[in-house]
Amino acid sequence: MLIDLDGFALAPREWDLVLTAVYYDRYGWHTREQYESFVHHYGFDLMNWPGYPVLADVRELTMTPWMGGKAAAESRAAEEFVRRVEPIGRTAAGATGPCSEAADGEGWMLPMTVQWSGLSG
Repeated sequence: MLIDLDGFALAPREWDLVLTAVYYDRYGWHTREQYESFVHHYGFDLMNWPGYPVLADVRELTMTPWMGGKAAAESRAAEEFVRRVEPIGRTAAGATGPCSEAADGEGWMLPMTVQWSGLSG
């Protein structure tokens, strides 16, 4: 028997359920029917919980470094990584001052001086 414990956690049910909801709600990786069946059998729809949007944002943020690690080898991962990092750069710009584009014009220069260039090409 093989078991993938990557998506398994012993935590409040909201943290345990957020990944399934994010996969359906934000990525479309589950169909409506699949998600509704899951909710029916589990007995709780996390997306009706008032804290869902914040928890989903946190979960997506924690997935960003994982996606970045795949970016060099997979073009779809690179596109997704850029899609995730660009809003962080815009948020950082609004919070701490203007972010300048990288010298090559391909990415963002974040206040931390981490440059995400060349990933979208």
